[in-house]
Amino acid sequence: MFVLYRKVFFLDLLKDKLLNRFNKLEKVFDDKQFTVMVIFRFVGIVPFFVANLLPVIFNIKLKDYFFGTFIGIMPAIFIMSSLGSGINKAIYQFETFPPLYTLVMLPEIYFPILGFLLILIISFFLKKKFK
Repeated sequence: MFVLYRKVFFLDLLKDKLLNRFNKLEKVFDDKQFTVMVIFRFVGIVPFFVANLLPVIFNIKLKDYFFGTFIGIMPAIFIMSSLGSGINKAIYQFETFPPLYTLVMLPEIYFPILGFLLILIISFFLKKKFK
């Protein structure tokens, strides 16, 4: 419903303000809408609020936007929730708050951190490829 309001009320304003900044991307979005949405959400090439406006600017299909966003942000959500769960488990495992080194050496903590670093490395290479 909100997408409909944006298209009806804000489409001209958004196109006037943002389309000239992103006109190089118009060709990319015409060909591969789903793939580009996954990469935009995963890599974070543009700020999150701008990525929310992309469907209006480039007439992205709703299903491509929804599933691209879902798949693109899923790794980050999984890593952050795993890290939070690991910290919760580690805190209840010790009677007093453990030193940082002890926390980082627990598999519940360092696996999500390694996953986060892997996402950063992949994002770095994808960013270079698409610039």
